[in-house]
Amino acid sequence: MKKKILVTGGAGFVGSHLCERLAQNPDNEAYSLDNYFTGSKENHDPNVIYIEGLTTDIETMVTFATDMVSHHGACHQVDQSFDERDTGCRVNQDGNLAV
Repeated sequence: MKKKILVTGGAGFVGSHLCERLAQNPDNEAYSLDNYFTGSKENHDPNVIYIEGLTTDIETMVTFATDMVSHHGACHQVDQSFDERDTGCRVNQDGNLAV
């Protein structure tokens, strides 16, 4: 049985490379949960299953049991954290708690 591995932020720079690598292993089924604030659909790998949504909504967006979660979904840009404080807090703080 394949391992179901979820990468939050799987369309971002680090997450997309991790998804790509995980999908290369035939024993894995790689999933990405991303809100595309900074990630890009251009980073998609055809062997990864993509779910568009917020980490704060992970319970409703991911409806299957995972074997592993690698959490990379966050507002990581400093200027965005200052310009959009509510979004930064919601995504980073509440998203981390939800994951």
